[in-house]
Amino acid sequence: MKKITCLLMLTISIFINAASVTAAIPAQHPQRPKALVPMGQTAGVQLNARGIIVAGVTDKDSPQKGGLQPGDLITHINGLTVSGAEKFQDMIQKSGGLELEFSVVRRNVPVKVLLTPKREGGNYKVGALVRDNVSGIGTLTFYDPRNNVFGALGHGINDGGMKTPLPLESGIVLDASVTDVRRGSPGQPGELKGTFSSESSGSLLLNTPNGLFGVLESPKPGSTAIPLARNNEVKVGEAHILANIKGKAVERFSIEIVRIMDVDGSDSRSFMIRVTDPALIERTGGIVQGMSGSPIIQDGRLAGAVTHVLVSDPKRGYGIFIDNMLDEVYGTAEKTVPT
Repeated sequence: MKKITCLLMLTISIFINAASVTAAIPAQHPQRPKALVPMGQTAGVQLNARGIIVAGVTDKDSPQKGGLQPGDLITHINGLTVSGAEKFQDMIQKSGGLELEFSVVRRNVPVKVLLTPKREGGNYKVGALVRDNVSGIGTLTFYDPRNNVFGALGHGINDGGMKTPLPLESGIVLDASVTDVRRGSPGQPGELKGTFSSESSGSLLLNTPNGLFGVLESPKPGSTAIPLARNNEVKVGEAHILANIKGKAVERFSIEIVRIMDVDGSDSRSFMIRVTDPALIERTGGIVQGMSGSPIIQDGRLAGAVTHVLVSDPKRGYGIFIDNMLDEVYGTAEKTVPT
């Protein structure tokens, strides 16, 4: 089996005071667009989970053993909602060393875990490293100027052993600038390295298997929308991507769509791509982490976004149909697949 990796570059951190969501995608789906603005800019992403993520186990002999596991999502303790890392720690300290019932989502299955906190150095502990936030750098795919809605990544943000996207409590996107690139090589995916602005540029509202979606806080002047390609209009052949691999500049690089996958919209790998642009291969080795969401354009139409890279060959990877991304925001379109 070929090893692949999704392309959002994540770092572990905690943001206790998350920005509130300042705008919302309309409750009723707006009219499905026939044209969108392709983007290609990198952006910082800060996602606050609806629960607490177990990042690791600190002591094999603690009450943690046989209880919580890395990748678990803790949603409740003794029936009370766990709303943040500080709240989690407060609930552990107030336990008085009595047994607690943890409600956990583990590999998409709800489970109950009973733990008795252990007193160490005047504090109670359950032997787990936890966080309530993930952050990283990815690429914005499209922008809908009618309502300021954007889409990014082409896949969701998971964590640990979770197979589905983390439940989203709130989130923001930040302007980013690429400062360096670690080139990819066979067996070692590369990555974009960048810095984030301290100011939010938009609200993150949906974390789905087919991408991140939200609302930008201000319109993007001077941007030109292009037509969209339906699933059955995407074909094997030449195409190009828009990618931001230095500073804030968005550049065009040639690729080839080499295989169309027979998908039903449940997978973010709709077709296989190969980088053919010598300049991109020279500078990055091909597809690298952080390029997830780079728009794919074929015959002047927005066809989809880059989602994954093959670890064994960074010049090859996968993309998702733009229709599959739009289904998450605008409702499911009538599907047409290649024959």
